[in-house]
Order: sequence, then structure tokens, then C-alpha cells
Amino acid sequence: MSNTPKTYELRSDTLTAKFTSHGATLTHLLITDAHGVRRDIVLGFDSPEEYVKAGRGSNPYFGATAGRVCNRITKGTFQLNGQQYQVPVNNGPNSLHGGVNGFDKRQWVGEQITASELRFTYTAQDGEEGYPGVLDVTATYRLDGGDLHIDYEARLNDAANPPDMQTLVNMTNHTYFNLTGLAEPTIVDHVFETTAKNMLELTETQVPTGKVLPTAHTAFDFSARKTFAPGLEPHHEHVKQFKGYDHFFVIHDDSARSPASGVLPPSVAKMSAPSTGISLTLATTARGYQLYTGNFLLGDFTAKASSQPHGVVYGKHAGVCLETSGWVDALSHDAWRKDVVIGKRDVWQQSTLYRFAVAST
Repeated sequence: MSNTPKTYELRSDTLTAKFTSHGATLTHLLITDAHGVRRDIVLGFDSPEEYVKAGRGSNPYFGATAGRVCNRITKGTFQLNGQQYQVPVNNGPNSLHGGVNGFDKRQWVGEQITASELRFTYTAQDGEEGYPGVLDVTATYRLDGGDLHIDYEARLNDAANPPDMQTLVNMTNHTYFNLTGLAEPTIVDHVFETTAKNMLELTETQVPTGKVLPTAHTAFDFSARKTFAPGLEPHHEHVKQFKGYDHFFVIHDDSARSPASGVLPPSVAKMSAPSTGISLTLATTARGYQLYTGNFLLGDFTAKASSQPHGVVYGKHAGVCLETSGWVDALSHDAWRKDVVIGKRDVWQQSTLYRFAVAST
């Protein structure tokens, strides 16, 4: 397989999306706003080489597929297959987004199925970044009008693993959205609402304590439409600790697995930019999503040529992520383990829909 990243483009009557095989990454997403202006509403880079370079430094994971396990693992250690595993610690005392060389830095094989559908595949080797088992993974992107579908699938390779092998999988897409295309340099005035009524309590190093907390009457209560601005004021404890929102909102919190891939439940969140009329509605089979307001974007990266205005940088809160996934740090909490552990003949699946629309302003 060639190590040279390849680029791809998908089109619908509403959206144009561009990708690179480096990290199975969404690089551009263009839509015409209420004023007739074509805007690129995701953060990223102009060339695959810039993604490779950024991954060696303060990696923002722009648009990438994060795995084998996204989000954090306490101290990078877990018990499975009757033994203790250690994966790279790359975020304070914890492991983040699959380790030093996670799925976001791997070369995937792309196959353009149609003008509106693209499939990436990758095989992770046993011991890669410390994880057990040879794992075959697929990321499929599809456009349908204003809909962007992302489907993930993972299974242990039948021929390459012993029959009793188990591994863990928890992938997500790490796209940052700015629904003004950077006409507004931050997302603080984006309007957000969600049906999620609970969130995971975090330690000071941003791993879950195991407690599920209600969001009602807190800065995390988005049951009614409001902007991000009030919750990003410096007096909030989560802003003092984490510089903004970087928390997991629980959608499906029953003891069973989340709904089957391809069978999307009703929408769970909606975000809009009043100045452009562009809105995003989220539906997913995942357990929940990480709301991340780009707290650690420090102006290190220049925005794409397709951003407006040209020549600006990605500063703090320039974009917001809605990272759908299973339970965070699941193997540290017995009740959550089954959400991310698979054996042979098991298939880990996750489907997410981002639906875009434009209203008059």
C-alpha cells in the first residue's frame, strides 16, 4: 500500500465534501448560505501533507477518524484477555485518541463507490499502539442532499486472531464545525440545543469518575436553545479546568447496547449560526457525544484558502466538535465495558448523521 495520501471528493445537490486517506479525514465541507455565499464550514488544511505535519506536533485531529479507542483511557492501561495492557500516554497522565500513532495518522485505503459515497478501510495489527488483536475497520462517508452520513464498522480478523481474542473499539469522527465558515472567528455565538439530559462527571485529568450527572440548571443545560457564550465565561469551573466545554453528553444510557448501526434514532442535538442561516442537526446510534469547543486551538494553524476571510488563523473556540462514540474510558468501569469490547464474530458498528439546512436570515 502506498504511503502517499490520496484525496477524494463527494457531491450532492447541497453539499461538497473533500477527504484525504490520511486518517480517513474529512477536509472540506461546502454549502451555500442564506446570502448565496459558498462557505466551507469545517476546520482543516488545504493539503494532506499539512495533516501529516500537524500530527507530529500539537495535533488538533481536524476531521480525522480517531481510534482504535477515541477520547481518554485512564493512565493508558486496561485489563483484557486475562492480562494488563499499556497503551501510549499522550495526554497528561492518560492516553488520548488511540495513542501516539492512532488511526488519525494511518494511511487508509479509499474506494469511491459513487459520486456521493466513499469507503475507507484499514487493518490495525496486533500490538499496534499496544492494543490486542488484528482489527479490520471501515469508515464510510455518504452524501444525500443536505445529509452527511458516517458509518463505522470494526471486526477482529478471523484468520489472524486466536478464537478467544478480545479487543476494544471506540471510534469517532473529530470534525470541527464553524457554521459561518470563519466569517465569525469563533463559535461562541452559535446557538445549540440537545435532548441529552445527563453528562459524565470528570476528574481533573478529564477521565470519567463513573458518575452520570444531570445537566439541568447547570452551564451544561442546553434543553432550551442558547449560545455557547454564557457557558464559556471565565468564572465557570469547567472553563478554569478545561478552558471550555470538553465533556461527554449521554444519549443512550440504558444497560443495552446502543441502537444498531443504520437504524438512526431521532435527532439529539441541533446547532445553528444565525448570521449565515446554516444549521446542523445530529442523530447517532452512539452512546453519546463529546462536546468540545476548540479550547486548545492557539492560533498555530492558518485557515484553509476556502475559509472567509482569507489568511486568518484557527484561534481558541474557532470550531466545535460533536464527537459521537461509546462510553468514554469504558474499561475502567465494569458497567460500561460491553459497549466497546468485541470478540471474534462480533461486529462493532456506529452510525452518525449530520444534517445541514439553510434558513433565511
